[in-house]
Amino acid sequence: MTYVWDIPGWVSGFRFDDTDPLAYDATNQKFIDQAGFGAFRSGNATLRAGTPLFAGVGPYSRRGLKLDNSNQWDLPNSMAWEGTLLIAFSPVCPSAPTLAHNIFVGNKTALVSSNARAFVQKASGVINLRLTGAAASAAVTSAAITNASIAVAAMSVNQQDRILRVTLDGVTVTASSALADDNTGQKLAWSGGAVPTPTDLSAMFLRMGNNSGTIGDTTANATDYIYMLEAHQFTGDVLTTDLSKVADAIAERKAYYGA
Repeated sequence: MTYVWDIPGWVSGFRFDDTDPLAYDATNQKFIDQAGFGAFRSGNATLRAGTPLFAGVGPYSRRGLKLDNSNQWDLPNSMAWEGTLLIAFSPVCPSAPTLAHNIFVGNKTALVSSNARAFVQKASGVINLRLTGAAASAAVTSAAITNASIAVAAMSVNQQDRILRVTLDGVTVTASSALADDNTGQKLAWSGGAVPTPTDLSAMFLRMGNNSGTIGDTTANATDYIYMLEAHQFTGDVLTTDLSKVADAIAERKAYYGA
């Protein structure tokens, strides 16, 4: 049995379970990092707007954070340059044929159009998980995801071969074409090329739950939203270095959620 923390390079992990005091500080409305950031900004995912919404998800009613654009969060970003993101989530998208729901945006103040992001998109009745780099030409799309099902996926950014990858099972990996080398790496970087300063640490955080992608927009979407269950970050592209462990960890998490 391989768990998420058995994958080399695990540096950040969040479980969005409001009933577990080791995972969620209800008093201060923040999620507690389960991995390696430690004291960095207290190692927390912090609420930036709105009121947290939770519900039981799946056959075992595992607790999940409802992201309907009304509650938005800042997560420490350990993959600002390159890395892998593994998430467990459930997309509820019965309508909106072309609507893109942004799960993570790589800089908490950058425009969606100029920044790396992970998002769920429904087109022609099919839901897919998509990953893009800061350059629009760098993009990869997962296989189809069943509406309201629980999915566990991993996505990676690789600066060495300049390729984005995504998998829903750790077996079949879909890859983007290689992005032309611009000698900076910023077209793939999840920080969008931004540089943190003492007064602006935006590039050090992922923006989570800003589904619309419009900064400052917290209007709830009553019909189309995402339940986020877990999010883990790894240094390096573990989809190329440790794929079998990723597959085992995805299978373990799917079993836990009854996916």
